[in-house]
Amino acid sequence: MSMVPEEAVAFEPLPELPDLLALSLAEVRRIDHPVLDAVLTDLRERVASPRETLWDFGQTMPGDGKEREK
Repeated sequence: MSMVPEEAVAFEPLPELPDLLALSLAEVRRIDHPVLDAVLTDLRERVASPRETLWDFGQTMPGDGKEREK
């Protein structure tokens, strides 16, 4: 870990994000924001090559009385 004094590191403030819930997906894609870009890139990679399936929508939840018979 590098011990650099705070005054030696210069950060530009990030632009403020608009309310993402109020935007369409097309509008969100056009936003130029480094953190949003990183999050969207990560989500695209996860969708393209899922390592783990969290839900199998072809099955019902255990205990709801509708379990599949094997």
